[in-house]
Amino acid sequence: MSTRDDLCALKRAHALAARVEPCANARCGCATCECGPACECGIPGVDDATRVTCEPCVAFVKERMKTTTTTTTTTTTT
Repeated sequence: MSTRDDLCALKRAHALAARVEPCANARCGCATCECGPACECGIPGVDDATRVTCEPCVAFVKERMKTTTTTTTTTTTT
């Protein structure tokens, strides 16, 4: 099973447990997404003010940005 298949399975399981429609957006990496079929997470060109997103996705993106920021280092050689 691929990582994408694993993520889809996690999304379906969470949606079933939360009693919401599952996220159908392949660009959304949040396993606990509750946006449903209207999810616009990760789609370029969508205005953030009107983007369909849920609290779990917002928290997921913030955590991912924090992780990306802390693992990216700049090395300067003199």
